[in-house]
Amino acid sequence: MYTILILRIFYPISVYKFIKPQQTDPEHCIIRSPGTPPNVSTEYITKLSVKSSLCKTSKNNPIEVDFSPWYTALVGSRGSGKSTLIESIRLALRRDTDKQLTIDQAKTLTKFKKEAFDTDSIICVEYSKDNELYKFEWTQSGTKMYHRNDVGAWELEERFNTSRFPVSIYSQKMLYEIATKNDAFLSVIDASEIVNFDKWKAEKEEFEVAYRGACNQYRLAKQEVANLALIQGLYDDVERKLTVLKNSGLAPLQQKLKEMQFDYNRANSAIEILDDQLKELKTVNESAIRSEVIEENSDLSKFLTGAATTQSEFSSDISLLYEKYTNAISTLRSSEYYQVLSDSVDATKLELQGEVAKLESAQISEDELSSLMESEEKLKAQLTTGQDRQLKVKQVLHQKNESYDKLVDHNKKLTKLRIEFIESLENDDLSVDILPLAGDINSTVSGYQKHSGIERFKQHIYDEENSSSMFTDLCNINRHMPTSGDMRYAELHKLKQYHQNIASGTESTEYNSLHGSLRKRISDMTQDQIDTLMCWFPDDGLNIKFKDSENQFRQLDSASPGQKSASMLSFLMSYGKDPLILDQPEDDLDCGMLSSSVIPAIKKNKINRQLILVTHSAPIVVNGDAEYVFAMKQQSKKLQPVMSGGLQEQGVKDLICSQMEGGETAFKTRYKRILG
Repeated sequence: MYTILILRIFYPISVYKFIKPQQTDPEHCIIRSPGTPPNVSTEYITKLSVKSSLCKTSKNNPIEVDFSPWYTALVGSRGSGKSTLIESIRLALRRDTDKQLTIDQAKTLTKFKKEAFDTDSIICVEYSKDNELYKFEWTQSGTKMYHRNDVGAWELEERFNTSRFPVSIYSQKMLYEIATKNDAFLSVIDASEIVNFDKWKAEKEEFEVAYRGACNQYRLAKQEVANLALIQGLYDDVERKLTVLKNSGLAPLQQKLKEMQFDYNRANSAIEILDDQLKELKTVNESAIRSEVIEENSDLSKFLTGAATTQSEFSSDISLLYEKYTNAISTLRSSEYYQVLSDSVDATKLELQGEVAKLESAQISEDELSSLMESEEKLKAQLTTGQDRQLKVKQVLHQKNESYDKLVDHNKKLTKLRIEFIESLENDDLSVDILPLAGDINSTVSGYQKHSGIERFKQHIYDEENSSSMFTDLCNINRHMPTSGDMRYAELHKLKQYHQNIASGTESTEYNSLHGSLRKRISDMTQDQIDTLMCWFPDDGLNIKFKDSENQFRQLDSASPGQKSASMLSFLMSYGKDPLILDQPEDDLDCGMLSSSVIPAIKKNKINRQLILVTHSAPIVVNGDAEYVFAMKQQSKKLQPVMSGGLQEQGVKDLICSQMEGGETAFKTRYKRILG
């Protein structure tokens, strides 16, 4: 009783049932120490409930599984439904689209959803987060999330963001995929809190929008400069016709109209500038990104709500200002001065038009005369801004280059975050180097084709045996050199600049040996395709080494399937606080690997996070010291629970002995022959 009272000081009510059985085996399960007992993670799965045509009890009730906040082992013979429970958790927590899923797994999961569950099937997962309880309810029509309120009732919540409820689920196939594929391993790193790839990606998209905007501004500015020659020709034509008028004796009337037109243009320009500013302000206000509001009772939620309220008030004030000054513009247009000036210009135009009509030598139509004086002023004003336009080109080009530099820096930031994550690992058995822009060449070529729109010519883009292929110089850079990152960024920039030059018709001395058909295809790229290519960067590469039985580091590429799986298990259990679910991780592993690396990692990792393991291995259950064991069986083509409890309970011991050790006789025989 004394021990139980002490434990109640440290642990919440929800974990009592996993502690009580341990009192029957204090020698193995109670550490008498002045130190702090293991923590209960702030985030863990408390319960799973599944009901379908396959999964239900003998009384037609849902199968229910309670999970220890530390380590739960799901056991049973093959085909008994252990993996079904794991995939049910995956569905309920919306992890069926995780990037770590292999193609085969994604297909299997889709088939599983259709065949294992009908319209009446339901999956419920309860998840404890910061001492608050949430429930996720999956059916064929979708997933709903509930929060348990202070009186114990479930309240529906509208917003379900998977990042709020982290969980990592891996099968043995996924472990092998992570060990053998560059992008699979990086996706695990990117899912970490340190990297937070989703946040990084959202920021990258903002930088891309800014860069594309700067590119459009630059093209417009260059076009305006190119239009100056055309404007000069138009101005010369107008001047010639006005000279005819002057020589016809209409100079005083012409000068009068010119002076009035000049004043009118200035007055009207002032109004149009103000009108454009108001329209731009309205557009910015209407398209502004709204502050995020989260549905939870916390200081952050209150702060974000206050920020959203302030933003809403600001937006409302902007709308009132827009209405106020729109009315002010209308007042300016209806002012006596503006109306008199406008009427005088129109009257003088009519007078001049009447006089010109009398002059056959003028060679000017009545319709043309009405806009002649106005055109002269506008064209003259445009010609006088030639230097300003040249300066604008330089300014916009600077902005464009700055935007691209930000894209480069942001991509380098991702590499730095990945390195920071690797350095944070508590794993002495694995060495991981992040190599900037040195990802798998096939992925790099595919990325280039996707972002450039060039789907063919793969052999001319990169061919290891063809030194004139486009990516040869990039791939020839030794990726293990300390300066390889800077060299690769420089080569990539040269490659992109080449595409810009060729697509714009500018001669380039780079890549002279490139195949003509690919060069022609590059020259046909649109400006949008060039902009998209400029925003693309090859992914980082990896150099992974593991520590072998002789305590020496070796390349993971040369490892056996078992060594690869053991290394990945060690990696996954060297970081994180979220629930970690592993489905039969012992496949490809021998008992030596289990005892030397995997089981010690389990015992160490379960102190800081929840572990749920599907396994056929008795050492993983017993030597890994599972707090809770849940056994499944298949009976009459139904998946049903057999028993559950702690390792200290005799029924659980008997089940492990009979099912996982081959029975008491076989177990004793092995013991006697090996150690007896």
